[in-house]
Amino acid sequence: MMSIKIRRRRGDIFIEEVLLIAISMAVLVALVSLISGLFGNAVTGITHLQGSVNNALSGFVNDLQRVVSNAFNFTS
Repeated sequence: MMSIKIRRRRGDIFIEEVLLIAISMAVLVALVSLISGLFGNAVTGITHLQGSVNNALSGFVNDLQRVVSNAFNFTS
């Protein structure tokens, strides 16, 4: 069998290292944006849920006030 030796120059190794660093930075940016997007969606969902609960409780309190005021209103 013949063995072929491939000689690499310093510039080739430097370019490979730069490309690997660029790829790893791109992957890191993608992961950070994914995590921040998930966190943002979770916070938005929680605030919408809080608004829904506040509206439901407000409606319940208003209905309860009407029931109590009608229960003690003997003139109507």
